[in-house]
Amino acid sequence: MSLDTFRNWGTPKKIISTVISMLLLNVIVSLLLMLITGMNLDELTNPEVKIKTIALAEKVIINDEVDVISELKGIQSIIKETPPSELNKAFYLFITVNLFSYLGLGLVLIYIFFKEGLKAVLVNNKTPVLFIASVLLAYHIPKLGSDALRLNEYLKLDLFQNWLFNSDLLSDTIKSIGEMIYIMPNDERGYLITFIGICLIPAIGEELLFRGLLMRLFSERTNIHNAIAIQALLFAGVHFNLTNFLYYFVLGVVLGYLYYWGRNIAFPMVVHLINNFLVLFNYFVITTASKASLNNIIEEGVFNAAGVYSWMSYLTIALSLGIFYMNFNRNRHIIEK
Repeated sequence: MSLDTFRNWGTPKKIISTVISMLLLNVIVSLLLMLITGMNLDELTNPEVKIKTIALAEKVIINDEVDVISELKGIQSIIKETPPSELNKAFYLFITVNLFSYLGLGLVLIYIFFKEGLKAVLVNNKTPVLFIASVLLAYHIPKLGSDALRLNEYLKLDLFQNWLFNSDLLSDTIKSIGEMIYIMPNDERGYLITFIGICLIPAIGEELLFRGLLMRLFSERTNIHNAIAIQALLFAGVHFNLTNFLYYFVLGVVLGYLYYWGRNIAFPMVVHLINNFLVLFNYFVITTASKASLNNIIEEGVFNAAGVYSWMSYLTIALSLGIFYMNFNRNRHIIEK
């Protein structure tokens, strides 16, 4: 079967095959790794780690809120008390699934579906100011995450998630702590490998798949604004987290417009990478800073665990998007096909 056969497929067929392939690869790769390593999902989590995770979650929930500083310091303590080999099993499983299900799949399908190959998601637009705007936007976008959590509470989506998945704040906190214990750096796997695994690979892979491939396919069947909204919904959905659903959706919309107005997949990749990196950076700051330093930082209002800096974040985000939009209007002959 030649490549022209796939390239001549209708857009709906390409979209459906992409989504199904993504979901199936997640399952297939995970099962294959389990068979190869002889492990099952339950064995990825050390029983002692489970007990410590539950105890920490119960400790850091105060008045229906999570003390994030105590939570991250507690996570660090558990990591130090656990053999690195136990922690790395889940981490490398996570990397492998992402490599195949997002990065690998995105590269393969872009090559198969588009005659131009990877050039289909790259246009000769390397305006330096857009990279600067991307960095500024990425630095402030966690403000959206913090406010999205409040909006979730206002819309009662958190209660809907609790009902749908039979969960509550305690179970959500246990799950969050358990995930971070296995992906954050340890004595054997430092910050560089962790950065590659949880920041770089997801940023490149998810941008190629959602913005580079799916957004373009949706835009062939509807207007670009609908295409951006649909891919953002899918992007939020595959994270399987209703608590942060609105944040992932808004992030998907922002990244979609960055790609549309900038017409270079590098711009949303930069934002996505920095957004992921802030999680790792916040962990580093909290777990390495002295108690006095943390108190000073909190009192000055410069930083908190959510990476929120002030209402000025919204102004910075708006200005950054405005720069992209103005560049788009000025250079349509280069950017727009």
